[in-house]
Amino acid sequence: MAVATAKEKVLQFMADYESNVSKLNANVEACQNRINDINLEVKYIKDVELVPAIEKRIIEGDNTEEVRLRKKLTKLDGDLVCQTEDLIVLESLIPRYLVEAADKVAKLQALFQEEKREVESAQYGKMMKAKADYMETIQKESKALHEFNSADVKLQEVQYAAGRVNSIWTELEVKTAASPDYKDKSNGVYLQLPLDDVKKLVKGTMKETELDYLNKFK
Repeated sequence: MAVATAKEKVLQFMADYESNVSKLNANVEACQNRINDINLEVKYIKDVELVPAIEKRIIEGDNTEEVRLRKKLTKLDGDLVCQTEDLIVLESLIPRYLVEAADKVAKLQALFQEEKREVESAQYGKMMKAKADYMETIQKESKALHEFNSADVKLQEVQYAAGRVNSIWTELEVKTAASPDYKDKSNGVYLQLPLDDVKKLVKGTMKETELDYLNKFK
């Protein structure tokens, strides 16, 4: 069986942590709701049901309903005590659990940070390899441009020798848009990768529409 990585341990810990906190909060809410329900039921019995039952005992001598209601009130009082005690325990348990969880996280963090540094080093290494390949591709594919530019210069030299032109343009023009906004004026070519684009790519915030201009070259 494979040993869990630090990241896997952290993710499992967080899943358990969120589940436990959710359960504790749900129990607190359920307990509070039960207390509210009991208080409402007690109030209803005392305000609505008990007075007629007492009157019936006094007038008719029948205390059956009053006895039943008082037994129910006694039981509800007991339930209220139990629920109140549970709520007190739960409300003290949650902050204690949070502290205990933070202590466990502290022990995990050292291993996790070390693994994170190793992964960062590996992944950025792969990105730099891809960048090196990208730059190598630009250099390789531009050789044909140099060949055509050289031939173009020679044609200009013939025109210059005949006095048809006054100068010769020898510099190779790099036809890539200065920014994404001007790529349509450069046949959709935009070779640069600005820092903001790199950040978006690494952070995963780059919108697909921002990369649409690449589709025609795929």
